Amino acid sequence: MIAQVLDSLGLEYKYEPEVIVGGETYYPDFAVWFPEFGRCIFIEFLGMLDRQNYAYKNGIKIANYLNAGMVINRDILIFCGTKNSMPTADEIAEDIIALITKFCRMYSSCNQMGRESTPSCTLLSSKPVQGIVL
Repeated sequence: MIAQVLDSLGLEYKYEPEVIVGGETYYPDFAVWFPEFGRCIFIEFLGMLDRQNYAYKNGIKIANYLNAGMVINRDILIFCGTKNSMPTADEIAEDIIALITKFCRMYSSCNQMGRESTPSCTLLSSKPVQGIVL
């Protein structure tokens, strides 16, 4: 469903790319490239949070993202669900559009202040993302 939303919004993305964050290798569900801003974000869909082991493992992964300097709703979007409760395509689209709007405001402010934008990560075809610059 997230891929369909990203396609409908015309966004460039990679599905489960290998990335290195804080020295650990992960495969976020999506890495979405925003060429206008020279940055990408990760999207994680945690759809089985009613399973204890799954929730625990993903909690550690999210903690590692945060410890590496990533910020939720800036560098990573997280969608959560359980067997009986999933976000809708409209809810996913709203969150992605809200983040793009935030980027537009943020980068407009940077450009008005004479600063250049800094990418949050570099996506190199099928190569791992080697670092996050925040």
